Amino acid sequence: MCGIVGYTGEKLGVPIVLDCLKRLEYRGYDSAGVAYLDCGNLFVKKQVGKLENLNTYLKNKIIPSSCALGHTRWATHGEPNKTNAHPHIDNDNILALVHNGIIENFVNLKNDLLKKDFYFNTETDTEVIAVLLGAELQNFIKNEQNSAQNCVHNTLHSTCNFTKKQVLRVLQKVVSLLDGAYALAIVVKGLDDCIFFAKNKSPLILGKGCGQNFLASDSSAILPYTNEIYSVKDGEFGCIQKEKITIFDADFNSVKPHFETLQIKLEQIMLGDYAHFMHKEIEQGASSVVDSLNRLKGVWANKLPINIFEGDFNLHITACGTALHAGRIAKYLIENQLKIPVQLDYASEFRYKKPLINNKVFVCF
Repeated sequence: MCGIVGYTGEKLGVPIVLDCLKRLEYRGYDSAGVAYLDCGNLFVKKQVGKLENLNTYLKNKIIPSSCALGHTRWATHGEPNKTNAHPHIDNDNILALVHNGIIENFVNLKNDLLKKDFYFNTETDTEVIAVLLGAELQNFIKNEQNSAQNCVHNTLHSTCNFTKKQVLRVLQKVVSLLDGAYALAIVVKGLDDCIFFAKNKSPLILGKGCGQNFLASDSSAILPYTNEIYSVKDGEFGCIQKEKITIFDADFNSVKPHFETLQIKLEQIMLGDYAHFMHKEIEQGASSVVDSLNRLKGVWANKLPINIFEGDFNLHITACGTALHAGRIAKYLIENQLKIPVQLDYASEFRYKKPLINNKVFVCF
């Protein structure tokens, strides 16, 4: 689990991205980084450890960029160090990419790229996406016939003039090659007001503002700036610009997003006077259960078969972190009071377990 943020608009982007990342640090604090575009150039800054280390590093630096993305990492592939920190770049320094999720087939993709003389600086699955995207983008441009937007390539000092449509076409191809979960945000040199994105099985939301647009892993990150939110669906990809949001489905059909106006208040999701978020979750546990039951009232009754609890019924609970502890309590109470067998699994490992699931099993996650 990692946190990603993107901003493009009329204001300085890096300070806004850093502010948004503060509300996502619960998703990872092994390292943090930002990438931004300025006058056709691409810059990446990152530091190991908590977000405050990156803030200190960038303190008093005026960065005149209105398009930036950021990342706070919980390490999965590769140890938590500056090299493995996001954002990652391609071999030709034409794009920077942040990622939340896990790419299952990254080893095969990496080996294929190594055979073609591409190189890697990190141990991450994310760098494979960046290198692959850069390689496919260069290849796409080279193969385009009679295009006025061809890229004249000259190692790291190349001047690359890609169009938004070209990048989107290549992004569609690349994500079709990925097996796993991902929420991606990408900036490309020369496209100073664009942040590209793609999503599958990892959370990603878009935020619509006036003269500015956002993307993030969680609405809490951008709530101080906008409460107009769209949850990106699996398979969708596109880009945000200062005045425009473009979304396509996996077949490159245009998608018209329906933005929801969130009613939640900022203080409800902030740490407040609590020592840490786990402390807050513990204190608010009872009210959270009541609120959840009220929201679900009538939903389960309408969808569950009447006889589901009869015979060989059993329950699987999958969770991580604090929710896993709650699952342990639920397992004890359900088995003790209802005599229903409960299997408890670490959610991040559940898919690899190949669990025995049939129509007598109810999975709660």
